[in-house]
Amino acid sequence: MKIKKASLSVGRRGFTLIEILVVVFIVGLLSAILVVNWRNNEKMYLIQRTAQEIAQNIRIVQDMALAGKTFGSGTGTCLSVPCYSYGVNFSMSTKNNYINFGDKNNNNTYQEPPSDLFIETIVIDPGIEIYSLSPVSGNVLNIVFSVPDGFVTINNNSIITSAVIKIRKVGTTCAQVRNCKTITVTKTGEIKIE
Repeated sequence: MKIKKASLSVGRRGFTLIEILVVVFIVGLLSAILVVNWRNNEKMYLIQRTAQEIAQNIRIVQDMALAGKTFGSGTGTCLSVPCYSYGVNFSMSTKNNYINFGDKNNNNTYQEPPSDLFIETIVIDPGIEIYSLSPVSGNVLNIVFSVPDGFVTINNNSIITSAVIKIRKVGTTCAQVRNCKTITVTKTGEIKIE
């Protein structure tokens, strides 16, 4: 039995320069397409993530009211029962942050400490801003949850049934849906993102 050895021709021992250039070109083209799409998707997810964070922070304040959470030391009847509600203050004059607060004087609006208890200022992701608030009272939107039932008061008005916070990418319009998100808080405490 004879075994034949595979013979290689002298000219076919590797890849040609043209084959290598074609492969490098294809890999480079696919990489460029991937990077462009990745950057576009990153911007799209940034606005979605910011909307989720705002809704989550509103829910945290709502949970504080439902739990009857207290801060600091109270006096009189405030020793055992929380004397104030909790809210979120949005302002068109500060489009890149909002304030979670404890409403110590029960007027359902945010006032500087010591009138109200300051809990936290939350800064929105860079590149995203508060675009519009509805309804506004003096350029401000206050959403307050009462203790312990969590009922919602919007801008100290018992007739208003919902509050709307619209956010957008800085420098864009809301003509394209992917540039904007809407967070709605209803009087019943439902928080939804559109």
